[in-house]
Amino acid sequence: MAIQGVGAEWGERRSSTGGASRGKVAVPAGKEESSKSPDLEFLARIDRSRITHSAAFRRLQGKTQVVGVGENDFFRTRLTHSLEVAQIGASLANRLAWYGKREGMEELAPWVPPEHLIETACLAHDIGHPAFGHNGEKILNYYMLEFGGFEGNGQTLRILSRLGEYSDGFGYDFTRRTLLAVLKYPVLFAEVAPDYPERPLATPRNLTPWHPPKCIHNDESEIRDWLLAPFSDADRHLFCAPVAVEKVEAGIRIKGLRAAHKSLDCSLMEIADDIAYGVHDLEDALAVGLLSPHKVATELGELLAEVARLESRKNREPDYYAKRIASGEPRLLKQAITNLVHVLVTQTEPVKLGLFEHPLLDYRLRLRPEAEAILKRLKNYVFDEVIAQPRIRTLEYKGQQIIAELFEAFRDNPNDLLPRSVSAKITPGSRHSLHRTVCDYIASMSDGEATAIYQRLFLPGNGSIFEPW
Repeated sequence: MAIQGVGAEWGERRSSTGGASRGKVAVPAGKEESSKSPDLEFLARIDRSRITHSAAFRRLQGKTQVVGVGENDFFRTRLTHSLEVAQIGASLANRLAWYGKREGMEELAPWVPPEHLIETACLAHDIGHPAFGHNGEKILNYYMLEFGGFEGNGQTLRILSRLGEYSDGFGYDFTRRTLLAVLKYPVLFAEVAPDYPERPLATPRNLTPWHPPKCIHNDESEIRDWLLAPFSDADRHLFCAPVAVEKVEAGIRIKGLRAAHKSLDCSLMEIADDIAYGVHDLEDALAVGLLSPHKVATELGELLAEVARLESRKNREPDYYAKRIASGEPRLLKQAITNLVHVLVTQTEPVKLGLFEHPLLDYRLRLRPEAEAILKRLKNYVFDEVIAQPRIRTLEYKGQQIIAELFEAFRDNPNDLLPRSVSAKITPGSRHSLHRTVCDYIASMSDGEATAIYQRLFLPGNGSIFEPW
């Protein structure tokens, strides 16, 4: 059966199509679509350069990963995290390419992504996350409930496709395939938003009930249409269909609807992100003393022995990882962390779902079940022992209050307080445009920028007319 669409469509940019969804072009009988046009790797390199040199990417150096920026120079920021995700993503792309050369993988082989494409998706995956971690997301979503919602991944798509400074109206104007690799949740806010409580008159101090769903904003529906235009109607419908969920994720009980699918390329990016989060954040906590090496080695000893057993060719001793972590020596800790990442990368494999017509949707990279269970337990441990600790939460809470004060001040006094270049984007008389413009402006700030503007507006003795604005 011929697949609908043509390979060239995956190298298209929205600027070249006027932002419109194009009709699908039937492949001549007997010919299969291929992503391996001669220009695909070249175009991926262009996309990589655009994100590397972007303002949104540079600002990641000032955005919290786990511990607040400035708390300790050794801690990873969202910038260094993204660089490490890109390196892991490149390793996963090379591993998938190795699979693509094996017998029985003829359908997958033409769709193995270029290494630079996956690196670009990994570098870009966090640029929409606001200052002060997930509390920044929650407070912005609270203010945007009536105006299409807010979520960090949704803001990433918005920056890449609309707001980025490379072009007017098309953001960084990535190719369709690169943008699809970043699209983790192809559902709109309106399609998955839970039944939120009635908003109180005063901004609540506890924003847990207003946690954003994993989604893109309602404003990006036309971009989603453009992205998915090459797929068949059946594939598009299934790909965007949310499913019911009820589970605990990162300490939060989720009950409602959520996206169920992602593209092949996005599955590589997501695994790379999960590995970096589960392993490197543990390393940070150990290296700066947030966690005791002996405590971690003891509590994770059985888990780490399972990791050693996965390295059958190296005949690791069961206590290889636990001994290095317990030693407290930075050199030995780095050896354990590096090898742990390597083990998880080598425990990935492609799977065919048998659900979609198009290989880009029907194939995924996944961790083998045993390795997936190990990584999940590592992530949960990092959350419980580091992220959920009150000394971390108090800093996130302070950031939440800073963003709340900024949002209300800018919303109520846009012409007086917003930079002229920002207030000019507001459509007169449109509350939607006002709220989205204020949200975009605040979401772009680093932790330091948000704090400095807060101090300028609200703290006596701070601020000068000569400061940048």
